[in-house]
Amino acid sequence: MKIAVMGPVKNESQFIGYSIMAVHPYVHEFIYTVAPSSDDGTIELLNYIAKKYGKVKTLINTKYDFNPHDMQAYNESFNDCIDAS
Repeated sequence: MKIAVMGPVKNESQFIGYSIMAVHPYVHEFIYTVAPSSDDGTIELLNYIAKKYGKVKTLINTKYDFNPHDMQAYNESFNDCIDAS
């Protein structure tokens, strides 16, 4: 059985690295859609982890600049993650 972790993220550098490393041995693939306005280093951190471990796909969402309160854009970003898996 293969397990994937996926979801839209924006300004999550404070938490995303820890969460990836906590489950890294048990997960086959990480897929994140990142809002282009994410400005706290989330994109750079995900790209670094992708280079080092090779299990992370980072999709920069150019269609929507979502936030957690914009449910339509958030859901579309999540659907992009599902399509990439």
